[in-house]
Amino acid sequence: MSTSDYIPGLTLACGLVGTLVAVTATWAKDLGASAQRIRILDEATKRALFWDTWSKALANADPEANAADLRSKVKIEIAAAAQSVEEVYHKPATRQPSAHVAVSQYQEHRSSLSRIRRWFLLYKPPRWRAWVPRLFFYIYVLEASLAPFAPFVRRGGYMGFPDRLVMFLGSVLAALVFRWLSIWAERPRALGQTG
Repeated sequence: MSTSDYIPGLTLACGLVGTLVAVTATWAKDLGASAQRIRILDEATKRALFWDTWSKALANADPEANAADLRSKVKIEIAAAAQSVEEVYHKPATRQPSAHVAVSQYQEHRSSLSRIRRWFLLYKPPRWRAWVPRLFFYIYVLEASLAPFAPFVRRGGYMGFPDRLVMFLGSVLAALVFRWLSIWAERPRALGQTG
């Protein structure tokens, strides 16, 4: 095989990696909601501190200035900073179900996630035992995405198209089985059963 045979596969693999990076970035952005709230709180604190310091410095520099106007301006700015913090902290946060939740709460949580996050299991499972099949799911998804493009070597030469197709279909089937097992393992049990 020459180098030119690898270019289409490499291009497709780069596209796949780009898509996976975009999906992962979206997932990480959702995980950073608490970090975003902390950033907004920090910015609002800095804004209020600036206006407080500014008003004190202006009052010291010009004691005869209209103090009532200055206080009202500072009050408006601090109220605006507080409003941005209130908006963030009063938004209903997406709640991860705990280990002891009802089946309806679990189903409501899963339905609130985007289709891509549900399909590729891009969320923290509520039960620790769902991580084992989930790990195998990720391995087989990666293998299935790379199998058609990699020149696997076997005894007697490179793998042909039929061998790659069988390997791809086997990886997809294994990924689907482990996806199902992960979803089954993360579901809460009915009342009266222990998990």
